Amino acid sequence: MMTEVARESVRANAFPLPFQEDVLETNNLAELSLESQFARVAERVFVSNSLDAETACLALEQACKSQAEKIQGEARENMHRLGVSREMEAQAKELVLESQTWRLLWHLAGDVEPLVQRPSVKSTPMGKTFREIAASSVHQDQGLWQLAKVVYWLESMAQDALNWSEEQGDFSDVGRFAENEGLLQETKHAIERGVEKDIVTELDPDASIRQKLPLVSDNMDDEERLMKGVWKLVRCGCCHHAAELCCHVGEYWRASSLLGSGRFGMLPVGNVAFEATEYYSSKEEFEEEYASETENGTSFHLNIWKWTCFVMSKKLSESGRSTMEAAVYAAMCGYIEHILPACESWEDLLWAYSKSWLDVQVHCQLSGINTEARVLDIQDNFNVGGAKAAMSPTGWPVSDIMERMPGSIEEIFASVSSRWASRERRNALGHFRKLQEKMVLGNYEDVLLFVQSLVFDQGLLKGEEPGCGPILIRFAAHLGLWLLKVLSAAGCRLQSTVDVANEFGVFQDTVNKLVQMYIVHLIEDGKHSLIPVYALHLRRGLLDQTYCIFLDTLSKASFEERQKAVHLGISYLSHEDFSRIVRKVTAASRLNHSLSHADYVASKIRSSEWLCMLESTHPEVAEHACLVCRELALADTVDASDSLAYFLNEVLPEDILGMGTEEAFNEISEWKAWLDFSMAFYDWVRCAGDENSAEHDDLELLDMKEKAGRSLAAGMRLVKSSWLRLPSYEDIEVATSHEVRLVFSVEKNSGAQSVDSLDPASFVCSPVETREVEEFARSGLETWNMNSPTGMVFALDTYPSEQNSLFELKIGFSSTSEGTSASSLLEKLVSAASAVLKGELMPDGYFPIVRVFESNHHEIAREVCRRVCIPRLCLKCLQLRSFLCTFNDTVGAGSEIMQIVARGGENGMSYLFSTNEVAQMLMLEEQACCASLRYDHSML
Repeated sequence: MMTEVARESVRANAFPLPFQEDVLETNNLAELSLESQFARVAERVFVSNSLDAETACLALEQACKSQAEKIQGEARENMHRLGVSREMEAQAKELVLESQTWRLLWHLAGDVEPLVQRPSVKSTPMGKTFREIAASSVHQDQGLWQLAKVVYWLESMAQDALNWSEEQGDFSDVGRFAENEGLLQETKHAIERGVEKDIVTELDPDASIRQKLPLVSDNMDDEERLMKGVWKLVRCGCCHHAAELCCHVGEYWRASSLLGSGRFGMLPVGNVAFEATEYYSSKEEFEEEYASETENGTSFHLNIWKWTCFVMSKKLSESGRSTMEAAVYAAMCGYIEHILPACESWEDLLWAYSKSWLDVQVHCQLSGINTEARVLDIQDNFNVGGAKAAMSPTGWPVSDIMERMPGSIEEIFASVSSRWASRERRNALGHFRKLQEKMVLGNYEDVLLFVQSLVFDQGLLKGEEPGCGPILIRFAAHLGLWLLKVLSAAGCRLQSTVDVANEFGVFQDTVNKLVQMYIVHLIEDGKHSLIPVYALHLRRGLLDQTYCIFLDTLSKASFEERQKAVHLGISYLSHEDFSRIVRKVTAASRLNHSLSHADYVASKIRSSEWLCMLESTHPEVAEHACLVCRELALADTVDASDSLAYFLNEVLPEDILGMGTEEAFNEISEWKAWLDFSMAFYDWVRCAGDENSAEHDDLELLDMKEKAGRSLAAGMRLVKSSWLRLPSYEDIEVATSHEVRLVFSVEKNSGAQSVDSLDPASFVCSPVETREVEEFARSGLETWNMNSPTGMVFALDTYPSEQNSLFELKIGFSSTSEGTSASSLLEKLVSAASAVLKGELMPDGYFPIVRVFESNHHEIAREVCRRVCIPRLCLKCLQLRSFLCTFNDTVGAGSEIMQIVARGGENGMSYLFSTNEVAQMLMLEEQACCASLRYDHSML
């Protein structure tokens, strides 16, 4: 059978994907998570194109069914936990409905022949049988063809539910019946003995209805059980198996009554149609079928049989003898009123309406066909027992059937929904059935919009969590991709007018949103390895946005996990796309001002690792590294130094020389020299504590002196070097505009800011204090504006943050006025930025903590860093010198700092220092001299 063949093809083509570790370990789909199974199919259909989209539906259906069976087993094991068990059962039911929907899509879009015509039989001069004529009629009518696929879908699911066994040759779920158990032996013995009253006195099939008396109770129960089994087989479209069951129990008369339209019926569909084709492929069987239909030169036997089934169903229903028996004969003639009481599910109701409507419509079409004098109307001379009087004037179908028949496919679904709603008050999973209805009707744009409303309209658009569960989110994403694939393909079998070519049209826009939503679900669920399979289907804007979220989520993961994410990303996305995304992630890390300062620094450092992992972004590594080094050095705290050490020693690769310009590499080397001093200095600070020598023993003092000496030596090497030295402004290429951008928080110290507070214990500023700082800063900027050259621009903004508010200051110029040189403007720009970073815009007791320091000219940025860091370096060296002088240790070390700073000319540094910094230097030098004198005096 074709369904099984297609499924076996899916299983045979299973292969391990390269992006999921558990997939690499097994080829058994059942051992994978449902998301991994779906990803495997998606990769083959939408990426490698090694599996057609139609066959993929069967793979997805099987994945859902397997997962549902697994959950149902777990639910049975948790029966003692009623809440958990019910939740599992609801989840399993939703998966079953999803599997049915994938099966429906396969029937609608796949290469599925719901009606298979007879292969040509050689040397057969005969015409076509009614079965073949009916099949041709359905083929020529698109509406009937669509409905035949629906009937095939419904009957195939019913067949699967009955667990057909090729070995046993029966349906195990129909029931077990003993041979000849339908011969009513108990009733016969009761009649012979005469021990029971009020039972039938005859044993013919019509006795119960004619005499209006029952059989004995045992036989009544057996008949009811038999008719339930027959109904299940009729519901599957397997009337021939139902007849075989009747023969097995000895009711040959009932078997004959079920086969009035042939062994397989007038209009077999699906698997039954394949069986019919195979059965009638021989010349002998075909000739027998043809001869049976044309025995009297006419074909009124079919109408007589249908009319008989109609009357029998009506009588059985009126007698109340058996609902199932009445439904079986009603199904033979399309008498919908008496089929419905036997329907127990939404699928049963839809089958009853669809099958009946299909049979009646085909019969009506064939009533006008005259092939070899064989017509489907009742002959005028037919009059048996007043039968003709019960017929409608036009023959079959009778008016009772036509009056109860829906007028269209839309009315069929309306009738089913109405009847099912009255039976099931609360239908939480009705959206799947609504989707199935829209699919059958061919409203695929409505299908996607309806799914979108389920996923998004239940709170997500309001910034809340989606109201739907992960099952629907996964289904929606795969359905969108599947429809886009199928509707875009040439020769699509789906009848649709949806515009799928427009990338920014409603259809593709909806698909992108659904896929993005599923990727977010995978991110939250930790299934990161599956994300690239779906991300590559997003258009550029959504791809960048979604993947940035993904990589940002991984920022706190291990280096190996992030490296794996990069490897997978470039395996599915183009290098150009992934490089662009990495650049955006890196840039976004510098703009996330809502984080605390520590988290912001960590995010900024981790984002640098993305650049190091991609060869295409290596030229930007050194440039970005310079930005990070400048900002961490300007922050000038213990934590910032530790972060800078981690960044330079752990994050940056050893071969960074090949990852940028020589100028950037040289600057990084200079920052490493700065780091050596900072780490030595803060190592001494941690050891010295409050610097009260009375609290330290001799060994601790010796350790402190050694660390201070090493730190001072490292600092003096930097002071004497040309660290970050800038060429003259005249040598700098002046662009059309220069700008310095600063983002900083303001923290408050317990006392006035001084060099003694090397790593101050600060606390969060209150809103009042923040406003005070802002007003002071704006006042200083206004003064600068009045004294600055024409063309200089200052702009100050504030942003809320997790702790203190953030200030963003932009200083720059865009043009030069007459009489103002470019070098003068550059000097003013550097001076202004340096003054802000040194805290000259802050009230006493407040100081800035730098977050972002950027300039569109690297040499300007280097000079600003030099003007801020060199004074701090000298002050720290003087503090070390003051400490060492206390013990008369290397008294002369650091004494030349004052001379270097005061020296004029090119090698002088006085222009780097503010008035406050010069005062602090003098104070520290004075402390060093006094300490040396006190030591000398103590030695006398």
